[in-house]
Amino acid sequence: MNITLKNCILESAETDVHISDGIISKIGKGAEGEIIDCSGLVLLPGLIDGHVHFREPGAEHKEDWLTGSRAAVKGGVTTVLDMPNNNPPIIDEASLRLKRAKAEKSVINYGFHIGATTGNLDFINSAENIAAVKIYFGSSTGDLLVDKMADVEKIFEGSKRLFLVHAEDEAFIQEKNKEYSGTDDPMIHTKVRAPEAAILAVKNILAIVERTKARVHFCHVSTAGELKLIKSAKAKGLPVTCEVAPHHLFLNSSEYGKQGNWVKMNPPLRPESDRLALWRGLFDGTVDTIATDHAPHTREEKEQPYWQAPAGVPGVETMLPLLLNEVSKGRIDLKKVIQLTCENPARIFKIKHKGKIEEGYDADLVLVDMQMEKEVINEEMESKCAWTPFAGKILTGWPVATMVGGNIVYNSLEINEQFKGKEINYEL
Repeated sequence: MNITLKNCILESAETDVHISDGIISKIGKGAEGEIIDCSGLVLLPGLIDGHVHFREPGAEHKEDWLTGSRAAVKGGVTTVLDMPNNNPPIIDEASLRLKRAKAEKSVINYGFHIGATTGNLDFINSAENIAAVKIYFGSSTGDLLVDKMADVEKIFEGSKRLFLVHAEDEAFIQEKNKEYSGTDDPMIHTKVRAPEAAILAVKNILAIVERTKARVHFCHVSTAGELKLIKSAKAKGLPVTCEVAPHHLFLNSSEYGKQGNWVKMNPPLRPESDRLALWRGLFDGTVDTIATDHAPHTREEKEQPYWQAPAGVPGVETMLPLLLNEVSKGRIDLKKVIQLTCENPARIFKIKHKGKIEEGYDADLVLVDMQMEKEVINEEMESKCAWTPFAGKILTGWPVATMVGGNIVYNSLEINEQFKGKEINYEL
């Protein structure tokens, strides 16, 4: 099937993009096959979200591969990499096979991270077609935890895998859990998981990287202290990268007084000084990617008292609109957004033929209306949880159509579930 995206804006210039059998075949003026008039719309590569929790298998009441992928495609995300803290956790061949089967209902492309334990080293090194191995150095949702330095070093030693690290110090967290156990104010989340927990964990992990030269990607970095350590490690030539999440970029710890457990996530929201440091990290190259850590929970779960309420917020549907709004205000340029959400994730995870609008690349694309102004509304969310911490915000710049493999899956009026995504492949 041949399609021409006519008169779309690509890198500030109007041009046509030709698609044949799901691949970008030519960029330049001319009409071939079905013509889609894109006048006034900006064409971006489909976003690659390297950190989502679509909850299936095991917690389908919160999200599943269909609802999560519907939310993603509406938000301009065409590829996701899903985390392993499922039930069962993705720590062996049987659980990975089960998850692959569940993901086939997705309307976008997908890949998988597997989980590390102290006893699955053989699987870590033998698993086929995975993006990375996740190490929970601090506890979070699920039962995966590897919090001893010696165990982490053993896992890193001699492995060619990319390792993702949830870097919070478990001993620090457990000590603070005891200290604040009698208090139910959501604001204590910033103390139970204070910046010191994250900074100490990053410092310890970097010491292991220095010895083993393992390739490590730090998830959801949230503090200036972590960024300082990572920047120094990069200057030394250590093979480390890092991501930040939209909730840490756009919200600060004052939100606990306004939204309570609705903004409870691990790691917590930080003071304004840390939030601003994350933005500086985007511009100076310390931060490599923006990833949502999309982690939906039901309203009933979030409405429980602090200690019972789970940590996590949805984000896959709102990441691009939030960033486009910053573009519209002149705070970041579109080229930088593409680098952080498309090009760099494809490079770090070694994803084939995605992340750029170039001839020969997959036609995973999103058309955005940079003039569209719209309110974020809970009831319009596609995620099964049907809420967002950004409800009520007025944003300028929204995705209006999303293509996956050359098929129009989202067109601002509907999501076409007849088209299914594919499991992605990686460069060796």
